[in-house]
Amino acid sequence: MTRIADRLYVDPDVRWAAYVFDEMYAARPQGTWFAPGMLRLLGGPDAALMVGVPWGAVVAADLRGEGPAELYSLNDDQGPLPVTVAPAWADPFRELLAKDGTALRAVVSRLMPAQTGLLSGAETATAFALALRDLRGIPPAPEDPALRHTPGHAVLVGPASDVVPFPLAGLGLRLMIMEVGVAAVAPQPPGDAVAAAKALRDGDPEKVGALMSAARRPCGSAADLAVDVAVEAGALGGRTIGRCAVALAPLEAVPAIRSAVTARLAGIAPRPPRILTAASAETARRLG
Repeated sequence: MTRIADRLYVDPDVRWAAYVFDEMYAARPQGTWFAPGMLRLLGGPDAALMVGVPWGAVVAADLRGEGPAELYSLNDDQGPLPVTVAPAWADPFRELLAKDGTALRAVVSRLMPAQTGLLSGAETATAFALALRDLRGIPPAPEDPALRHTPGHAVLVGPASDVVPFPLAGLGLRLMIMEVGVAAVAPQPPGDAVAAAKALRDGDPEKVGALMSAARRPCGSAADLAVDVAVEAGALGGRTIGRCAVALAPLEAVPAIRSAVTARLAGIAPRPPRILTAASAETARRLG
């Protein structure tokens, strides 16, 4: 059977994780698993509107080793390390693997740098949970928002848990994620996730942009400036999340926003901003 690493039709991030596993352990992984990143667009611990983005996590793994779970991180070039002593990036799934991951060997690729502050690491825990489901028959947590995510939808987590339509591509919208390369911004208000979910059910996605802008506490950072410039250039709204400015924008406005933000931050930020656009993400699943 052709190695996962040699299947040209497979996503390059998946093939790379499988290839490194081959090299690291001199064996083919028993599978590779992907989980999308779940961006907390609005909300806090009581209720949050989560949106899937393509930059999640890939795990290549098998159960043919011995002893505690052993991890290698492509992001940090660290390992293989026992899960018990792995660095902070393993925190979101350390307990999961300490309990159920005996003999698991894995290569981890996190597709969004931790420095952005956008993702919690839960996407990597989800990818591990899927691997343990398939390799050991251990079911993942059913409330995991990444497992409830489907393309074209957002997930409302909390007491009024729900999956709501958010077909960005069909609506001609994009999420713009702008990482400006400077220190983290001040803590921000959580925003009204429940109102945003209602707006999506009612077919009023533009209101989500307004709710994002309402969930701002400007502090004069470069990310704040990027939000202001994005709105001036045509975005429906935006806010700072982690170290990034995140805006909801019509697709046709994306080039103008990209140019305006890059020009305005010249000489303010240490380098040009890294700008990503997202319309949807694939479901969490086994890929090989």
